[in-house]
Amino acid sequence: MIISGHSRRYQINFLSDITENPGIIRYGLIIIYWLIWIDDQILSGVSYIRENLNVRE
Repeated sequence: MIISGHSRRYQINFLSDITENPGIIRYGLIIIYWLIWIDDQILSGVSYIRENLNVRE
């Protein structure tokens, strides 16, 4: 219950930040960069798995 209350309060603060704070653009860029990094990690992991499978065959 406490955790959900905190997250709800955080969401409200986040929405007010979007409307009032131009710094939200920075948060957006950080999130986009993080998603690209995660995607990069997944792709390198997939290629690593493929290389290992090819070696076994």
